[in-house]
Amino acid sequence: MINLMEACCSQCKHTPATPCQRFVDCRKSGPFCHESKGCADSRKKLVNRVQVLSGSPVKQIIVCGGTGCSSSGSAKLAELLTEEIKKRELSNEVLVKRTSCHGFCENGPIVHVKPESIFYTKVKPGDVNEIVSSHLIEEKYVEGLMFHDPDSGHPYPHFSDIPFMHGRPGYY
Repeated sequence: MINLMEACCSQCKHTPATPCQRFVDCRKSGPFCHESKGCADSRKKLVNRVQVLSGSPVKQIIVCGGTGCSSSGSAKLAELLTEEIKKRELSNEVLVKRTSCHGFCENGPIVHVKPESIFYTKVKPGDVNEIVSSHLIEEKYVEGLMFHDPDSGHPYPHFSDIPFMHGRPGYY
């Protein structure tokens, strides 16, 4: 396999000319059209090589830079996240950037981790190490920083899962 568009092996059931509904996901994370650890491993290596060659980090940490979050210390939070990522030598894999308001000011500072689209609220400087250690390194989401329903206590890992936010435009 030389590129992500070609079939990974003779068992592969689709091509760009005859794609399945999950063609893009299959090319990035598959194969899903058949079982093959060898194909999955070679595809993962190719995806990683493509990401490294393109110079794009695998993950992004988006810190809200809106007025509410900024007044709650999001600029310092972004700075601390950047420092911790550099200290852990993850700069080639993780990009920290600030964005405009997320519309959830009372729960700020807001931190959104992509590509998983995990949404953390009320993040404090003391939470930086846990986000980097647990989420970025161990790949375990930090449930304590997720938005929790005030009545049931149910955690919502994704912005789009929060009932209050249903139907609102956004990029989550």
